[in-house]
Amino acid sequence: MSKNIPVQRQLTAPPITGAANIAAGPANAANRDTVAIGPTNVSAYNVTMNAAAGNRDAAMAAVRTEYRAIGAGLTAALMGGIPGQFISGHAVRNYCNANTPFAAHVYDVLVGAGAVPAHAIPAPSNAQKRAHLQAQNPRAELAPTNLEHLRNDGAVPFNDPLEVNIQAPYGAVAPLEVRVDFTEGQKGYISRIQDTGGIDASISDRPNFAGEFPNPNHSLIGYYRATGGLRTNNVDSYSNVHHTATNENAATQIGRLGARNIKSHLEGGLDAITKVIAEGGRFICVEALGTNIRNDSLFFATNPNGGFRTVEFRELWKMWQNRFGGIYGVTDLAISNYITGGAMPPANVMQVAIAPANTGYHYDLTNSAIW
Repeated sequence: MSKNIPVQRQLTAPPITGAANIAAGPANAANRDTVAIGPTNVSAYNVTMNAAAGNRDAAMAAVRTEYRAIGAGLTAALMGGIPGQFISGHAVRNYCNANTPFAAHVYDVLVGAGAVPAHAIPAPSNAQKRAHLQAQNPRAELAPTNLEHLRNDGAVPFNDPLEVNIQAPYGAVAPLEVRVDFTEGQKGYISRIQDTGGIDASISDRPNFAGEFPNPNHSLIGYYRATGGLRTNNVDSYSNVHHTATNENAATQIGRLGARNIKSHLEGGLDAITKVIAEGGRFICVEALGTNIRNDSLFFATNPNGGFRTVEFRELWKMWQNRFGGIYGVTDLAISNYITGGAMPPANVMQVAIAPANTGYHYDLTNSAIW
């Protein structure tokens, strides 16, 4: 059963399960969204598990449960037909264009804040208010400082962007803590990971260097590529792009964290945590595989017309937003219906005559079983 805390300074509060407690953090944390224009700040919350987990795997599972509850709850809170989940420039602009009363409300808020000059007519109609907004150059709704005035406003049919820090103690060591950004451009991105062994790394909006020297033009890049990467105690950042090159399972990659190793292994371990928690929170089948998940894990379903349809994990996660609507807890049936629904397999889905070998890191969607 999920629960919500009473709204205090922030209008949008993340829903959590009964296994955790939540406390409001800073109401004006910096918005780190580099994908979509949003308010200057976000509301922060701290979620802590009520009981310590027995090990890191159990801690990741606990965090994943709260991650899914929060994501699903925020999605369910939206009004039908709204072109976006969180306050953003484009979402507000598009809805102003389509909804005159909402545009009039945005006009009233921005004029009242002194962010937009008032209409020359003393008492403009709603339609005139919308036209006045549309005439602003640049568009007032695209300025982060102006979007800031729309936070904590019950008349704005978008979620306030949030930062949620989820902490899961385990054993006698430092707890696992992840920071998750729920914003329009970064829906459920894990933007920071802290764990035992000195791990404290933040997401970096850059290519996946796969263990190469961070500067791709550095004179030693060939050396680091040939030797497998720079040796280091820990890394302070990881790419926003999932690692896809290796086919090790997540358990192997995560197991290297906290030990002196090469940069590719450390980044791979951090990336594996994001796969287990975030992709597991988005897809029930990925959750089922847990730390057995690999980039080449196959999710397959029986094709009613014969044979099987399969999709690799490294392709499945790319489908979350466009094919499954960005919902949390995508079911096995939803994936099965998508990959088997046409006479020809969709892009990046394969038609095969026989089921994949039973390895323990594949997944049978038809029977909801590890394979």
